Amino acid sequence: MSPAGARVSGAGAVLLGIDHVDKRFGFGAGQIAALDDATFEIRDNEFFTLLGPSGCGKTTLLRIIAGFEHPTSGRVLLDGRDIGHEPPFKRPVNTMFQSYALFPHLNVRQNIAYGLEMLRWKPADIKRRVDEVLELVQMPAFADRRTTQMSGGQQQRIALARALAPRPRVLLLDEPLSALDLKLRKAMQGELKRLQKETSLTFVMVTHDQEEALALSDRIAVMNKGKVLQVAAPAEIYARPSTCFVADFIGEANLIPSGLVGRPEGRTISIRPEQISVDPRPAAGHRGIAATVTGVTFLGADTLIEARCTGDISIRARLRGAVSGISVGERAEFSWDRANEWMLDA
Repeated sequence: MSPAGARVSGAGAVLLGIDHVDKRFGFGAGQIAALDDATFEIRDNEFFTLLGPSGCGKTTLLRIIAGFEHPTSGRVLLDGRDIGHEPPFKRPVNTMFQSYALFPHLNVRQNIAYGLEMLRWKPADIKRRVDEVLELVQMPAFADRRTTQMSGGQQQRIALARALAPRPRVLLLDEPLSALDLKLRKAMQGELKRLQKETSLTFVMVTHDQEEALALSDRIAVMNKGKVLQVAAPAEIYARPSTCFVADFIGEANLIPSGLVGRPEGRTISIRPEQISVDPRPAAGHRGIAATVTGVTFLGADTLIEARCTGDISIRARLRGAVSGISVGERAEFSWDRANEWMLDA
């Protein structure tokens, strides 16, 4: 199974298959296509991320996997069996919602036990499993505390424990870190990765945060306007994006018309700002382009140099540390190793 129009890389044991899934809302001429022929596979025991801007279809796809929405056409395969029209409670899939959806009138233990009670687990098994997941998320001392007495990070751990308690095959994470401050978000990234490895579950996360996706994921599906554009490991997507949109959405990218640097017309060169030097004499094997500096911004670990070249094309370079001798308004030579450039269709 390979996505129509998307680049896919890698191989492994397949757990979940998204097979030519379309989703349309509305009727007749007023229909809106939320998903357009989404096709890819998710492996057993991997951390997989659906990444894209608002409105790209990633949350709709997550809801289809969960069973909260049904595809207009196409199949959702779990171990080769089509579950696309099964209700959520019949799927071995659990969701940790963006809002956490904890019950404020119940304590931590009762929140985690609730789903197991609905599944009619035996009381002794419920107690044992609640204790296990509290240990897993390192929160056993909070078992009798109300969730309203806890911080956002603590509430997130309890929501994770509740989602993990029934032992799902797939755990869906809907923007799991968006409600946390920056420092706590960084800490919880490591916690999510640890939990995924310790439980050997398949995690499927939705986010619009590129840095978060790169840090956590084994593989990423980049989406835009209902289409899956590329499915690959983070390093491959960063180094070899499939389209200009992917190059520009994942991190920062300079997109330079190929004709400006002596290459055949009609294509686009993608080169990352950290791969560019500002030097009046480019090194052997480097390609260069002259541009007028429009901005010099010190960012601590590096300095961002912004410029414009022929055709009003912008170019950015990130140079390590503080930089002197480069001023706004002057002409400068921006160069890069040809081995680092990546050619894209315009």
